[in-house]
Amino acid sequence: MGHNINEVELDIISFEIPNILFSKLKANNVHSIGTLRKLDENKFKKIHGVGVKVLSEFRKLKEYIDENQSEIYDLKRRNGNIEFPINQDIKNINIISIFQNIVFDFLEIFFSKKRLKEMLWVSYGMVGKEIKGRDQVAKEFDISTERVRQRLEELRNMFYILLSGTVLEKQKCYCNKKSLEPINKFREVLLKNDIHSSKTVNDIITKDFNIELNKNNEAILAFLLNSFKIEKSKKFETYFTSTNFYFVKSELRKQFVDISKQILLLLRIEVEPLKKTDIVEIINKQFRNIDYNLIIRSLEILPEIEPIFIENIEHYQMRFEKLTNSRDRAYRILLETGEAMYIDNIANEINYRLKEFEGRKIYNRHSLSLAGDQRFVPRFKTGYWYLRSWGAINEKLEDLVRNSILILGKPSTFSDITEVALDRWPKAKKSSIKTFIGKLCDKTTTGLYVLHEWKDKYTDFEYHPKIKRVVSQEPEKKIKLRKAVIHELTKANDNAMLASSVIKDVLDSYPKFKRTAFYKIFNDKKYFQKTYKGKKLIVSLVN
Repeated sequence: MGHNINEVELDIISFEIPNILFSKLKANNVHSIGTLRKLDENKFKKIHGVGVKVLSEFRKLKEYIDENQSEIYDLKRRNGNIEFPINQDIKNINIISIFQNIVFDFLEIFFSKKRLKEMLWVSYGMVGKEIKGRDQVAKEFDISTERVRQRLEELRNMFYILLSGTVLEKQKCYCNKKSLEPINKFREVLLKNDIHSSKTVNDIITKDFNIELNKNNEAILAFLLNSFKIEKSKKFETYFTSTNFYFVKSELRKQFVDISKQILLLLRIEVEPLKKTDIVEIINKQFRNIDYNLIIRSLEILPEIEPIFIENIEHYQMRFEKLTNSRDRAYRILLETGEAMYIDNIANEINYRLKEFEGRKIYNRHSLSLAGDQRFVPRFKTGYWYLRSWGAINEKLEDLVRNSILILGKPSTFSDITEVALDRWPKAKKSSIKTFIGKLCDKTTTGLYVLHEWKDKYTDFEYHPKIKRVVSQEPEKKIKLRKAVIHELTKANDNAMLASSVIKDVLDSYPKFKRTAFYKIFNDKKYFQKTYKGKKLIVSLVN
């Protein structure tokens, strides 16, 4: 190779020598590469404490020296005075690029053909590599997971020293002060808070340092944070949130994760906004000697939570898309609207708010299922819903009409009764009001309506005779629905199906039918038989 490296001290390449081997060499006065190359393998393995593992590392070290004589000689020639990055032209280069250059230059000089470089690439997903967990890395490089952790930790410690502006003694190298200025500024910004989320870190990078993140940038950024000794949360610690946490102070880790979990659980259950002071009080009761600032920081950085001001008082609530189910979303919409809404309008508003999110479910009046939730109250049979907490009058439409007539206190015209009823409930349908006026009243020949119980009081009026409508045959719509149900059941095994499945399949073809109509059809014992499997209704054809 034209280079005499035999006089080079082993200290020059100590970063390439595992401690278990390095200590044995030093203890046996092997201080230079020349002495090492002369050391016979058979003689070396007889040394006390040299086992299979140490002997294997001894062979690898000799191979490394033989294959990298030029690089080793170059290290000797430089006499350790290596400054990173090698290219000192750092004008208009961002902190990610500067750190990447430092990392790549450092690895190229000291680990050009070593597995540690590849180990770093796959551990962080750098240079286009697929990111892998520690177990996968250990399997790929045929070492233990603990050894992977140790090697990466050694590397992070080296960069921690370099980024601190200190000389790395073993390698005799350091970082250019001008290059470190923007990196140190970034570190100072991070150190202002003890805990960050992925979003807050990314916001600092993109907004404060004007860097557009991509897959490779994110990998370099992750290693940079580790080199700052800022720890990232483990996967099992954040199963309850869509973000990762970064801890400047690792001792806060467990308590902060526990607090964040409880805050999200609380806001998911409550659904409506809670005052900051109320949240702090509730969480305080669940933990002993809790740091108030940890609660506030959790509220600030969890992506599932948003602040909202009500009467100039700060509240927090779950983001709409993060609510657990459709009923909670319907509750939020009614709470924000402050008035009753038509069921179709509630479904449409949910769909509109979720339109930007992938994998969303499209809701309609049937999939909301508000009837089984005690938080909601139907407004008559109009399709309008309001919240029970509003304390609104929960009267039926028939009661509304009757009470409107009682308010008038005398025989009244259709328009007078309707006006009072609509004043009490503006969203009531005139056609529905008319139906109940006809049901509750007798009509005079002069066009006035008198409650049945008032008829004896107002004997001077002449009344139209009541004509009872006789239904001579079944409604065509009922016949059509029964045929559709029978047709669906004939396709099933034993002509029997879950009632819910029958309804779903028929509604796909006849969406205008109402679900309540199906249960009336099922009651027709001439055609159908009902049985129960637990709480599930089974409908079958009568033989």
